[in-house]
Formats: sequence, C-alpha cells, structure tokens
Amino acid sequence: MGEWTLAPLDKFTGGWATPEFERLSRGFIAKFDDPRDRTLAAPALLARNGVVDGRLPTSARRRALQAALHLSTLDANPVWHPNADAWSSVTSDNGDLFIWPINPQSRSVALERGALMRSLSGGYRIERDDWRVRPPLELHMPHGHIRLDGDVLDAVYRSAVGQRGDPHGAAAIELSISWLAKAWRNTPSVSGEDRLIDLKTAFDGLTGESSGVRVARSVRQRFEALVPHGANGTSARHLLWRPWEPERVRTVPDAFGQPQQRSVTDLEEWFAHFAAARNAVVHRAARPRLRPPLRNRYRGLYFHTAERLLRECMHASLIRFGYTDLWRSHAQRELNALLQAAIARLDAAHAQP
Repeated sequence: MGEWTLAPLDKFTGGWATPEFERLSRGFIAKFDDPRDRTLAAPALLARNGVVDGRLPTSARRRALQAALHLSTLDANPVWHPNADAWSSVTSDNGDLFIWPINPQSRSVALERGALMRSLSGGYRIERDDWRVRPPLELHMPHGHIRLDGDVLDAVYRSAVGQRGDPHGAAAIELSISWLAKAWRNTPSVSGEDRLIDLKTAFDGLTGESSGVRVARSVRQRFEALVPHGANGTSARHLLWRPWEPERVRTVPDAFGQPQQRSVTDLEEWFAHFAAARNAVVHRAARPRLRPPLRNRYRGLYFHTAERLLRECMHASLIRFGYTDLWRSHAQRELNALLQAAIARLDAAHAQP
C-alpha cells in the first residue's frame, strides 16, 4: 500500500526502530486474544518502507490505510447466497486498524477504549503475565486464512490519501468505504434498517448525489464506463451488473414510494426500490420488506445486493484514478499478467539474432 507493507507477523523480515522496540512490540502483540481466549494465530503487521519505525502516521494516512483494509477485507468474502459459509466470512471488525503507543522507557502500554466516552488505563507492563488484551465482544474470527488483494489495497490507499491527483474523489471513496464498514459491523446494536441507511449513504458519498434517481444514474454510468476497458459478457461475468442491461419503461417507486413509469435498466429499477425502502425508514418510520419485488439478478436481500454492488462500483470508480483493470477479478488479472509476461518472453526471443 504505497510506502506500507502488510504481512503476517511471523513472516515479517523487515527492520525495527531498535532491537528493544522489536522485543516489546512482539511481546505486546502476543497479549492479544481471539474470541476463544487463545493467542491470535496470525496477526498482521503494517510497516512503513519495510521498517516498524515507531512513528505515528498522519491522520490522512491512517484513514487511507483503514479504507484500504476495510474494502479489501470485505472483498475477501464469498459471494452471498442462502447457504453461504459464515464460518469462512468476515466483517469490517476483522479489518480494523489498531495503532497502540508503546513506552520503551517504562516498557508499558496504555489501553484506550470507547469514543464518545473514552476510557484510558495505563501502566501495563508488557512483561507481566497477569493481563491480556481481550477482543471486542462481536468479533468473529473466520476459519482459515483470509487473502487480501494487494492490487486493491495499493490502489485504494494511494487514491484515498490523495496520491492520484483527485482530492475530491479521494475524499469521496474514503468516506464511502467508512459507511460501508459501518453497515458491516457485527453488532446487534446496528439494526437492519440502520444498515440499509448506511449503504444508501455510502452510495451518496461515492457519487456526490442524494436523489435516488441521480445516484442510480451515476452508478450506471460508472459501470458502463468499463465497456471501453474490455467489460463484456465474459470478462464481467463476476459482476452483479451486466453490460447488456436493456433500458425499457417500467413501473418503479418514486422517492415517496409511489409508482411511476420510467425508462430504466435493471440496475436502476433495483435502485429505485432500494432508495424507496431507505426513505420509508427515514421519513415514514416504516419497516420495509427485506428484498425488492423483482425477478432479475438484483432480487436478493437489500443488504447483500447493495453491499456487493457498492464494492463493485468502488472498483469501477478506481478508473478515475488511473486504475483501469481493478474491476476485473483477481484471477483474471493474474492470468492477464501471466499472458503478458509470456508474450514479452516470446517477443524477446524473436528479437534475438
């Protein structure tokens, strides 16, 4: 991720600020438990330019790092279906970035919890054996290892931190991912209606629009912008959106839930129902149905359709930062890289006298 590397702690071979700082850091990380009261099996470590130097990143870089981690973590989930394997799935809680201050002189740490009401307790000596760092109550640890897409991590970080020359777009994608992460919090204190509001707000933040009609049009345009970059029936088959979605006159709800005739695609038809469901919660204190009355590809539960479409739209939006290939699946990108390398070797062989 730009100047940052992310790796499991036991695979990290970079440098540390001092040998003592490394000893204290490794000892502190060993204090963290998983929800089964076992030491974390494979904690991941962030290092700047290959070194854990002990310097605090700026707030802008912390936000960009968190955005990259949250989107890549949620991208690692399998495509949802009624029999999806929840044991292998993750939530945004699994992608949280933790930065803890260590005092090398006293060999201690201070633990801070809360947000509106902060609780700070200090003086925990790292060498002591009588205390542990407990995980959040809602943290679900998946079975097996979760693979994060390095290309997406790097692209989101560079874009969100403003290294790609679009400050407004950088703020939009970072903010949108933060709303996506809120919708994916594994806590019963966030209701289904809350999650629906979070996801609609994430679409608003990404597109810079608020009207359901204009947001849907912007999302459609971002997907259709993929066609000049090779999106077709084969290369886009992993996406929920389809390049050939027809536009035709259909009956869709307006912002107040009233039926109206409009010429829309399948995506826009779904978004009209999604926006109307959100408005029913916010403006009429209603509990909308969990899925739209559709029979097309968008007929699933609002939450799972919206969060997938949002993530895929974020990938499509990275074209605006110069990343023209990240809408493709990871397997497609790996295959393309292998083919390009093979072609380069053949060209080099033919160029030899």
